[in-house]
Amino acid sequence: MQRSSKVRALLSTARVANIPSVVVNVWLGISFGLAFNAKGRISEVPWGAAGLLALVGILLYVAGNFLNDWMDRDWDAERRPDRALPCGLFKPAAYLRVALLSAAAGLAMAACVSLSAAVVSIVILICIVGYTRWHKRSPSAVVLMGMCRGGLVWLGALGVAGPVESVKWMWIAFFAGWSSIGILCYISGLSLGARLESVVSPVEKSLRSPWKLFIFVPVAMIFPFVYIANLQWVFISGVAPYATWVMFCETKRRRGSRKYIPFLLAGIPLVDWVFLLPLGLLCRQWSAEISVTSLVLPPLAFVAALLLQRLAPAT
Repeated sequence: MQRSSKVRALLSTARVANIPSVVVNVWLGISFGLAFNAKGRISEVPWGAAGLLALVGILLYVAGNFLNDWMDRDWDAERRPDRALPCGLFKPAAYLRVALLSAAAGLAMAACVSLSAAVVSIVILICIVGYTRWHKRSPSAVVLMGMCRGGLVWLGALGVAGPVESVKWMWIAFFAGWSSIGILCYISGLSLGARLESVVSPVEKSLRSPWKLFIFVPVAMIFPFVYIANLQWVFISGVAPYATWVMFCETKRRRGSRKYIPFLLAGIPLVDWVFLLPLGLLCRQWSAEISVTSLVLPPLAFVAALLLQRLAPAT
């Protein structure tokens, strides 16, 4: 019985239900890095490098979660006594070791892919440490959380882009930049919503609902397609699933359901799909691999996230 409790506690600490969305964040960047090369087309997807980059993203994410629970152990003892460290299931030193080993393994794997991937991983780790250090002190720390997720797009893009002379760096920066801004806004707003649920100082109670941040995400992410093409139905195809899910979550929130934050977390792949769905439709002629993966991976990750939430909580 205790062994089962420990396994579930570890899965909860790792936020295993959110890992599918990490993979999609990285794939979003990979699709940009592969799409904008000198010839404008690719022969095949380097699945080995893509798999390593996805694993790097997962390891950095797990490292951040274990570090966060290690740092918050005293706060959790007062307000979340059901968590693993306050319950005494594990020693705090064990969580710190997992965080450090995961971070080191992620950096090592990133360096095996490319120097730029290693640099981006270091930046993500700096944001993780900054968020862990300050998130209980200031609501503005949610921006660092958003930067961690937005950084995963850059990890994927720069990890597979290739040498400087062989890629269109302006386009990679343009698309990766816009999409990471959209993800940053969504994650920052979501994190603020979760914070208002648990951290309750009088000042923070007066903060306005973060939903307006979410509304601007499709605008930020879809603008590049408006710039390069005139296919309005393609734009709508990407926005529709995201908008539908956000409205569903808003309905849950208004009814007082505490599941709306986990549901929003499950919807992160739909934020990526705002971009990946149009991209998958537009690139069918020159890369079936990118097209199929971009069309199929986000909804699969969305469903997987919802199923994994039954196994372990997402927050």
